[in-house]
Amino acid sequence: MRQRIPLLALNLAWIVASIGIALFGGCFSDPHARHEVRQSDCVSCHRADYDNATDPVHVGTFPLECATCHSTVSFRPSTFVHEWPLTNAHAGAACNACHVGSPPVYAGTPRECVGCHLEDYNAVESPIHKDGLSMDCASCHTTVSFSPSTFVHAWPLVGVHLTAECTSCHGDVPPVYAGTATQCVGCHQTDYDSSTYPGHNMFPTTCQNCHTPSGWTPAIGGTHPDDVFPISTGGHVTVACMDCHNVALGPSTGGMNTTCTACHTHQRAVVDAQHEGAAGYVYDAANQHFCLTCHPSGEN
Repeated sequence: MRQRIPLLALNLAWIVASIGIALFGGCFSDPHARHEVRQSDCVSCHRADYDNATDPVHVGTFPLECATCHSTVSFRPSTFVHEWPLTNAHAGAACNACHVGSPPVYAGTPRECVGCHLEDYNAVESPIHKDGLSMDCASCHTTVSFSPSTFVHAWPLVGVHLTAECTSCHGDVPPVYAGTATQCVGCHQTDYDSSTYPGHNMFPTTCQNCHTPSGWTPAIGGTHPDDVFPISTGGHVTVACMDCHNVALGPSTGGMNTTCTACHTHQRAVVDAQHEGAAGYVYDAANQHFCLTCHPSGEN
C-alpha cells in the first residue's frame, strides 16, 4: 500500500525550495547578477560606501554611477583611469594634493605641472624662476624628483662656473636667461677693462686664449705663438708680459712687440761684430724674426 506524504510536509518542502531560489538564484549564481535583474543602479546597495568614502571624498564630487570606477569583482581598488599618467612621485600622491577644496574639485583641475607647482616655481631662489624661466616645468624637471632638475646649460659649465650662482651671469632684477651672452667677455668685460698687469686694452677679447674656467688667475699663456715667438724657454721665461706687450710698441697681435728687434734693438754693425764667424749668420733686415733662425728657443 502506497504511503502518503503528509500535505504539511509537501508544503514545507516547497517553501524551503522557494526561499533557496530567492536567495541564491538557483544553482548558486552571482548575487550581483540577480541584483542587476531586480535593480540596475549599484548605489541602491552601496550608497553608504559612496557617502563614507574619504580618499577620495565621493559626495558632491563623483557621480553616483559606481560602475564608472568600480567593478563587481572587487570594490577596491577602483578601476578609475586618470586622465594623464600618474607616474613616479605622482603615483603615491594623495588625491587631495592636487584636487583641493571642500569638497575637492575634480572636473577642471589643471593638467599642466604649474597648476600644482606654481608655489614651487615662485619660491625657487637659485636660479630665480619668477619672471625669468619658462613655466613649462617639464622642460627642466621630471616626475621622478622635482630636484635636481634635468636642465642642460647651453654651454658646458665647468671649473669655477660649475659652482657659480646663476644670477652672477643672468642678473637678478629680474634675471635674464634668453639671449645671455655665451662668450667669456660677455660676463668678464669689467675684468678685461680693469686689468692693469698687464693692461688688456691691446689684447683681444677672446679671454680663453690666456685663461681657463679653472681660475681667472694666473693666466696660462693660452695660445701664445711659441712656434713663432717662444716665451716658455730661454730668457723669456722670467720676462713679465708688459715688458713685451707694451702699448707704445703697438698692438699685441701683429705689432712691433711681436718681433725680436722691437725689444732687442740691434744696430747691424754691433750685431755683425757679435756674430763674426758664426756659421749661417745673416742679418736679414726684412725679417724681424731672423734671430729665431739661430735662437729658436729664445736662448742667448
